[in-house]
Amino acid sequence: RLYWSGRRLQEPELLVDRRSYLVRLFPSLSSAERTRLESELSWAKARGLDPRSYVRASRGAGRRPPGGFGATNRMFARYEEACERAHLVDFDDLLARCAHAFETDAGFAAAQRWRFQHLFVDEFQDVNPLQFRLLKAWLGDGDDVCVVGDERQAIYGWNGADAGYLVRFADYFPGAVIERLDRNYRSTPQVVAVAAAALADEEAAPLAEAGDGPPPLVTSFENEIAEARGLLGWSRARYHEGIGWSSQAILTRTNALARRVVEALRAGSIPARLLLARPSGGQLATLAAMARTAPSLAVLLADAASGTLELEDADQQLLVELAREYLAVDPTGTPQQFATWLVGPATAARQAPGITVATFHAAKGLEWRAVHVAGLEQGLVPTARASTPEAIAEERRLLHVALSRATVHLTCSWTRQRDRDGERYEREASPFLASVEAACTRQVTASAAVPPPATYRLQRPRHVARQLDRTVEAVDGWRRRQAQIVGAPAAAVLSDAAVHEVALQRPSTVEALAELPGIGVARAQRLGPSLLAALHSVEISEP
Repeated sequence: RLYWSGRRLQEPELLVDRRSYLVRLFPSLSSAERTRLESELSWAKARGLDPRSYVRASRGAGRRPPGGFGATNRMFARYEEACERAHLVDFDDLLARCAHAFETDAGFAAAQRWRFQHLFVDEFQDVNPLQFRLLKAWLGDGDDVCVVGDERQAIYGWNGADAGYLVRFADYFPGAVIERLDRNYRSTPQVVAVAAAALADEEAAPLAEAGDGPPPLVTSFENEIAEARGLLGWSRARYHEGIGWSSQAILTRTNALARRVVEALRAGSIPARLLLARPSGGQLATLAAMARTAPSLAVLLADAASGTLELEDADQQLLVELAREYLAVDPTGTPQQFATWLVGPATAARQAPGITVATFHAAKGLEWRAVHVAGLEQGLVPTARASTPEAIAEERRLLHVALSRATVHLTCSWTRQRDRDGERYEREASPFLASVEAACTRQVTASAAVPPPATYRLQRPRHVARQLDRTVEAVDGWRRRQAQIVGAPAAAVLSDAAVHEVALQRPSTVEALAELPGIGVARAQRLGPSLLAALHSVEISEP
């Protein structure tokens, strides 16, 4: 904006939601086809391609665009023409124009280099050629740059990223100092070893600094019904070991499978939240505008679930999930309050209670105490679209990312039969699973002669587990009442982990309450008397 205004150039409008724009341009495309087209546009623009150069470069890279090269090239050209007529730029255009300004306007470049003299780039393995061009243009002859990245977590090559900029960093910046961060302080040695096995390179595993934990396990199910029962049993077992719902996650390769897992958990009365890939600001603004016109949240949710709103399928599903998350936090909320929540800062850190169900991509950068990785079958992991050695290698790294989200408990599963479009298909285990299962077997063998640490011997008799359930319910009920009084999310009053700690330890005094993790002196003094009253309203009986 400074560049444009300083040169009296008309500022274009920023296209913040390219997907919705593609819906208007190509209404006949399915949601999946539009998603693939959007990825193809990002890949092309990341490499500085235009419709004239796209086909040859795309063929050479082994791309598989939706509808073929010719159809995609025509849609690319139409998209570019429409943006030019409407004076729109998308985020890729913005990076290209900024790089061009640095490269062609010495005064502008000097001013920006003076304002921003020290550059730091995180997740450098995900940088694409366009972003790297901007970084080099911004630096000019300088070299004051620090980057952090992990080539084992390079999972966006399909969208244009190139981990080579990280791997060959010293070639691009001669004299660069390379520091190897080879220690893992988050996960147990057992989890670290199994996650590394997904890469077929256990020796490359970082040194695990955390204490020992239970060995990870691999299991299989006969069909989806057995899988649902298994997931319910796994999550309840972790819960009865003192691991709250929000400290658990179930990860899948695809959104479709993640949605089915959420439905199975909710049908089994287990709270679950679907963590989708982070929605764009434009998507949230569109959903908020739709929400403001609804007579009630119940009507909005029903319309979204039935697919009768004027939204594409993916956005209708997103609206359903976000509305359910909001209602879990504020069951009495209005459409206007929901709309405000959608576009407000609370959206960036939603705290709806429940097990997180997410795709491998959406889970990147997050962690949970207990993780179950489901659907490890050929055709899903790796996905059927991964046809080149590079794509298959990226799918391996993606599985590594999923497995390494666990800090203590890790289990993996696959299903021998699945339904698709009403037909039952035989499935085979993922080819990546052999090395993972072998690593799990080694961990089980190594731990057989050593008693597990006391912190993991938490299986309780059934009557004790039932009493813990009742106590948790009492403390959670108190938490929700307090949240309604102060008008805040329940998790802002007390986290899920703190709820379980209080129920597990059953402190009898405010002083003892203050010593528990997640409580503290100030909170214990302010809320302690009413919390302790709710806690001890549950009678403890002998078996």
